[in-house]
Amino acid sequence: MNADGYGKFGVHGTSVMAHDFAFVLKHGAIPEGKRVLHTCDNRPCVNDAHLWLGTQAENMQDAARKGRMPRGVAHHWARLTEEQVIEIIRLKGTDFPTIIGERFNVTDTTIRGIWGNRIWRHIPRPIE
Repeated sequence: MNADGYGKFGVHGTSVMAHDFAFVLKHGAIPEGKRVLHTCDNRPCVNDAHLWLGTQAENMQDAARKGRMPRGVAHHWARLTEEQVIEIIRLKGTDFPTIIGERFNVTDTTIRGIWGNRIWRHIPRPIE
């Protein structure tokens, strides 16, 4: 098992993910740009009935849909608290994003992302 909890072993000097190996045994080669994903979200699982092909983007969408993605302050890149984000939302339209970004030590892109509901989407927004 690797550090992320996935089954892993060596074959002829190459490291192989157990679920990938199980999928290839049953279905053949994994097409370029595709990954073997789990419906059961059990990382060491190799049950073929629980495996499907998808892209990395589909994997991330699946994880988000199932609530497995860290949000807000739990995300490792978070530089703001939820209270700060609420204040940034409240400040929309009162000053330039660059000025507000400087106040919170983030970029104007972050401020625009919050205002445009592209990031920190789990924070409730006032009805406009």
